[in-house]
Amino acid sequence: MSNAPVRFEPIEYRDVPGGAYLSFVLRRKEQIAASGFPTVGERNLLFGTMRAYLGNVIVTPRAEWISETSPLRFQVKSEFVLVTPHDDLTYFWLAYLRSNHFLSHLPLGHGGTRPRLQPKALAETPVAVPEIHVRRQINNELERLAKSEWLTYFKAALLDVSVADESHDTNANPSNRNYAERT
Repeated sequence: MSNAPVRFEPIEYRDVPGGAYLSFVLRRKEQIAASGFPTVGERNLLFGTMRAYLGNVIVTPRAEWISETSPLRFQVKSEFVLVTPHDDLTYFWLAYLRSNHFLSHLPLGHGGTRPRLQPKALAETPVAVPEIHVRRQINNELERLAKSEWLTYFKAALLDVSVADESHDTNANPSNRNYAERT
């Protein structure tokens, strides 16, 4: 575990947008302080266990994609588990774990209206993936797209702050802005 500062609020279920986005919402912390949440580093694959059938899977961004310095840590709430691919192809696995093929084979989980998938059940879910060279090609293209998406949304968030500052908006403090936020 690194002693790197945590600059964002904990990642949670609501931060994962629907659709084929490769980024998610990051909310900058007003004060950098320790908390009790577990942390993960850059390029870590996280699988959402609450309502797992929705495919809430994310990869944490590289620090330079969001104008930060490495090493960077992200706090994570309990509804995620860290998935460590043996082939280190995190973006391939992001796409695969979101696929209908994979999600249709997941057990439903337990918990009433908000069922949670147990990590053991996730690990035991069968996978059928292409050869390593195909996975590598997919991973490289998705990582290139993820970098572009993070850079674009981060620049847009900074422009939002700039516009608000110019308008003398009292809520224009950049530390209060959400990066990559969507409606």
